[in-house]
Parts: sequence; C-alpha cells; structure tokens
Amino acid sequence: MLDKITACAPGRVNLIGDHTDYAYGLSLPIATDLDTCATLIIDPSSAQLNVTSDLYEGSVDITKDTSIDKLPLNMNWAKHIVALAESVPNRPFGKLKIKSTLPLGSGLSSSAALQTAVGLVFGANRKGIDLAKFLQTTERLATGVTGGLLDQMAIIFGKKGSAILLNFDDLSYEYITLPENFEIIVVHSGVRRELSSSKYKERFNEFKKLETLVGRLDYSSDDQLKMVKDRVLLKRARHFISESQRVLQAKELLHSGDINSFGTLMVESHKSLKEDFEVSIPALDNLVDSLLTIKGVYGARLTGAGFGGCIVAVCEPGSIELGSLNLRAWKVSASDGAHICTSNKMPNL
Repeated sequence: MLDKITACAPGRVNLIGDHTDYAYGLSLPIATDLDTCATLIIDPSSAQLNVTSDLYEGSVDITKDTSIDKLPLNMNWAKHIVALAESVPNRPFGKLKIKSTLPLGSGLSSSAALQTAVGLVFGANRKGIDLAKFLQTTERLATGVTGGLLDQMAIIFGKKGSAILLNFDDLSYEYITLPENFEIIVVHSGVRRELSSSKYKERFNEFKKLETLVGRLDYSSDDQLKMVKDRVLLKRARHFISESQRVLQAKELLHSGDINSFGTLMVESHKSLKEDFEVSIPALDNLVDSLLTIKGVYGARLTGAGFGGCIVAVCEPGSIELGSLNLRAWKVSASDGAHICTSNKMPNL
C-alpha cells in the first residue's frame, strides 16, 4: 500500500491594492475557483520524485541531489518544486501529479498556487502566516525575485463569497462579504508576463530607496510626499499611498453595496498603476478601456504585477459575454483557501 495525498490551492485575483504588499500597505484580493491541485503518491522504496503536469509536456525526476540550477531550461516550472524539496526536511519520493485550471503567466498567482499545493502534500509543517512566509522564501529560491506576501496570504486565507482585506504592516486580515449583484470577470491581455524578466525588481528596489529617504511609507497621510524630491520616487510613493487609501474606501463601499463607486475606484487604481507606478502596457490599457464601454460594467483594472497578464472587471451578472471577447476570459468567484483534499491508502500502482 502507498500513501496518497492531494491538496488544492486557488489562484488569486486582486480587486484593488496592487504593489502595496512589499511596502507594508493594504490589498483586497479574492482566492478564486481557478486552482492548482497536486497529488503525491509516496513510494518509500523510490529514491526520486517523478513530476508530471497537465500544463507541460514531459516529466522531471527530482532526486536528493537535484538543484534548481541543474534543471533544463524547458523545465523552469519545476524550479518551484525543487525549491520546496530542498526546504522540506525528509521530503517524500514517489510520483507527483499536477493539474491546474489556472492560466500561466497571467498574473493570477499560478506559481504561488503550485507552490502552496505542493508544499501541503510535501508536509510543510506550518500553518497560516508561518506557511505564507515559508512559501515566500521558497518562491525567492525558485525565481530569484523578492516579493511581498500578497499571493501567499490570499491563497491560504481565502473564503468563499468574500474578499480579504490584507494588512501587510501587522499581517492581519479581515473578510469583506461580496454583494450578490457582483460578477467578477478576468480577461487575459494576450501578453504573458514573467516577474523575473519584468521590471518588478526595479519597482521593489525603488521602494527600498524610499524607505532609506523617508522611512516606511504611511498610507494614512500624504505628508511624506512633501519629503520626496526625486520625481520617479515621488510617483511610486503617490501610488502606494493612494492605492492603500482606495482599499479602505473599497471596504466601505462593499459594505454599503455601492458597486458603482467601487468600480470608479478600480478605474482610478488602474490609472495610478499606469501613470504613477508604470507597470501597465498598451494591451492592458486598451482592454480596460474596451470593457468600460460595455453596459453593466462598473469598473476594470489590471490585476497582479502588470507588464502583461490579466485585467479584472466587476459588472452586473451577464453583462460580459465571454465568447465575444476574442480573448481568454473567465468568470471567477471568491473561493476557500488552500487545503488538503484527500489523504488515504491505495494499492501499489
């Protein structure tokens, strides 16, 4: 008999509050019903882990000697699994099968979902914030990119029917019930993005420069803006402060059911990401503008890090016909967070 365990981890769509997590601000994501599931069949007699994915051709064998820098270029996706294997003591061997409904390179946290699902089946002995921090570390090992905790916290703490207000200053979170007349549509721009090859690192480093100059930014006050003399850094600071303030406004608007005003905040957020943070591209801008012309669409904005990937729109139910967009698009719902699905004994395969 072999042990079999399956875990699933949702993707993440950020309704508002991007590029605020690594500067101790606020964000309002949902965990989605698009997810990644990992099934591990443990074989104590094996000295390797055979990994396959329905998103990629071929397979990769991971042994105790496998390292990230030894993986072939066409196996970059497996770096996340190797980083986990290197970080989890007494990692298991056998067969690991990955299935996913999350589009790759879309800004919907497919990599973080993969890491979370695999981390759970590997037996990463952590929960909650400790698990999020552990996965943040293994993501850095896999990609070389230092990021915040947005993806990991959204994926771990997701709740069906609710957005999550995340505070990256004290790592607290609060659930915000979404209105019933609230449909969330995600549309891919057609441009795949990779954080490791984008200007994400540059933006991260700009915040570190800001901290050196003025200390940690305070989203509750605009006074620090007067201290920033560098034009580029001023724009970055202005985005952070205004974006975190929009998250607080969004909370109140969702509580009151004012979806029109919530949509307006989304449009303001996209403008800030485009002009002050400079992470949008024409394909994203054009897509946002196009969706805003559709009757029943309250608001739209890029979601995630930018530089490609997806936009998110909120609208009256049925306002957007997905098949008419000529782009990959999904209707998504707020979902529960990552969890172990099954764990049982099975016959040898």
